[in-house]
Amino acid sequence: MATSYKTRKSGAFSWYFQRISGTLLLLLLFTHFWVEHFSPHTLSTDAGGFHLITYAKVMERLQNPLWKVFNLSFLYLGTYHGLQGLINIGSDYIKKPQLRSLMVVGLVLAGSALAIWGTYVMVTAGIIVEPNGAIKTAT
Repeated sequence: MATSYKTRKSGAFSWYFQRISGTLLLLLLFTHFWVEHFSPHTLSTDAGGFHLITYAKVMERLQNPLWKVFNLSFLYLGTYHGLQGLINIGSDYIKKPQLRSLMVVGLVLAGSALAIWGTYVMVTAGIIVEPNGAIKTAT
């Protein structure tokens, strides 16, 4: 007679993708840091010779769809990585299944809201709607 066993998720995908997202986040972080703080093509210089990150330069960069994709990737990977890390920590300390489920639902809702808000901000960055309904860019 065959015995049926209750299968359980191993969590292998979450563990593996946590490592991949962390690696990708490091690459995105270094790229972001270089472009924002060291690249001579993206910086403005004031009268004293100091490099400035200006609103105009940021909006100019965000007119390029590739930079929007870059920033959205940063947003989504960072949100996933951070939420998965909090879920892992909570799973270690919260032993009651109902509380653990409540924590996961709360974190997923909060993360989804932040990702939706961030997506809205990124997609609409640099777009100005005039009172008469005309649309123009910020640059």
